[in-house]
Amino acid sequence: MSLLVSLSQAKARLRIDGSSGDTDYTLMLNQAQALVIDYVKQQYDDDWADTVDAWTDATVPDQVAVAILLMFGWLDAHRGDDTATLEMGQLPTPVIATLWRLRDPGMA
Repeated sequence: MSLLVSLSQAKARLRIDGSSGDTDYTLMLNQAQALVIDYVKQQYDDDWADTVDAWTDATVPDQVAVAILLMFGWLDAHRGDDTATLEMGQLPTPVIATLWRLRDPGMA
């Protein structure tokens, strides 16, 4: 799956100028997207997984794009050198809240 949120959008969200960290930011953006997509794909319906797999940067729901940006910001702020923790298998609360309507909470 290609990036659903562009690097320039993610950098604008965090007010990042310049390109010296683009390799790291691209990796982090891919990781943020993978975490969000994994979260929303956890459904009982295979058709839903097919729908998610078909999203492009033009068709991705806005709340998913926002969640990717939120996760990107969280990953940037918490690079493993602090005490930030998440419950096992959970994403940051703002990310979950943004995606809540796209996921079957009974399957969590």
